[in-house]
Amino acid sequence: MASFDDVEIFADWEGRPAVVVTTPSGGEAAFVITRSEPGVWTSVNPADVTNSARPLPRDRFELIFSDELAEAPETFPPLPGE
Repeated sequence: MASFDDVEIFADWEGRPAVVVTTPSGGEAAFVITRSEPGVWTSVNPADVTNSARPLPRDRFELIFSDELAEAPETFPPLPGE
């Protein structure tokens, strides 16, 4: 399972925490914590995140989204190819 150490991009995506990670096959996967499912990393299209989200340094990401991240696991759902 991927964790924060595997994140390529930390981002603010429409006011929600989002990340992009590299898959074992060299592709990309993205996850967001939605308002409808707090505390759950939900898989989304990586292109949507990279094209419309605002990238943030990890420390700023963790500060801005501290409440959301406190409820979520530090690992993401299984990546394609895992």
